[in-house]
Amino acid sequence: MIAGDLNARTACEIDHIQMDSDKHIPLFDNYKCDSSLIQRKSKDSSINTRGRQLLSLCISSSLRILNGRTMGDLMGAHTCFQPLGSSVVDYFLASEELLPNFTYFHTHNFLPDFSDHCQISCMLKCNTKIYERNLNLALMPDKYIWDDNSVSAFQDAINSNEIKNFIRQYKDKIYDQDSINNAAEDLNKIFLKAADLSLKKIIRKPKKQEEEN
Repeated sequence: MIAGDLNARTACEIDHIQMDSDKHIPLFDNYKCDSSLIQRKSKDSSINTRGRQLLSLCISSSLRILNGRTMGDLMGAHTCFQPLGSSVVDYFLASEELLPNFTYFHTHNFLPDFSDHCQISCMLKCNTKIYERNLNLALMPDKYIWDDNSVSAFQDAINSNEIKNFIRQYKDKIYDQDSINNAAEDLNKIFLKAADLSLKKIIRKPKKQEEEN
């Protein structure tokens, strides 16, 4: 499966070999014919060089475009909106074998304050096994209670001398590329310390301790 902004405009051009057959021409024993698919639709009627390259990739690699032929987007909605016009350049591609497992494809509403591209998503049917296991609550973090007063309380804690001192020490400490995880952990400790000073906290107890109480 391939997904993303491919900068390719493909219009409604075919992404597979039409009327493919192995009955009349001598072929390799492992040759697999392309399946007959419904005609793909698109609200973008233009095609560009990258679009032709993408279609060529689909045909040679047995990849198929979900846009415009999958439930939820049967008309091939525009995915990109710019001042010069709208287009379809964001795609989900799937191998022909995987195509029946896609039950839904959707182009979400355009949010101009977020991006000039729409979010695209899909639903994939798959077989999964869920294993139940007992969680060790002693390893789980404590839970903080957030209410209407928490914003100002947390901000006051961040501006306190104690937390400012921790921040100052953090800024003075030198982290190299190999210790980036340590930098993230130390920063997280500062936020947790500020939360301890300002927020109510639910302390998780290990299961055995809860049973004894």
